[in-house]
Amino acid sequence: MIETGDFVGELGMLMGQRTVFQGVAMEDGAILRVLVEELRRLVEISGELSDVLLSALDARRRFLGRKGEGGLVLAGDDDRDLHRLQAFAERNQIPYRTVLRSSPSA
Repeated sequence: MIETGDFVGELGMLMGQRTVFQGVAMEDGAILRVLVEELRRLVEISGELSDVLLSALDARRRFLGRKGEGGLVLAGDDDRDLHRLQAFAERNQIPYRTVLRSSPSA
């Protein structure tokens, strides 16, 4: 849950990747939207902001990875191809979750 004063974003947005999560406001709120191009410029000119922002976005990405959540869904059988996709996602630090076709919940 996002609290007052928190910020939301994904590390991939700074690298030109598509976002993998969407958000929905459950209560009235105010949002300050910063365009990716402007954020990149701010990161370039402020080492202090860059340290805080990149650390927070990296921590969020690692947290989602540990929880097995992510916008990328890898579906397949427990086979070599699925393991190769998982290895690719892990190598590129892309949050993902796996759904096995053989699982009744799939």
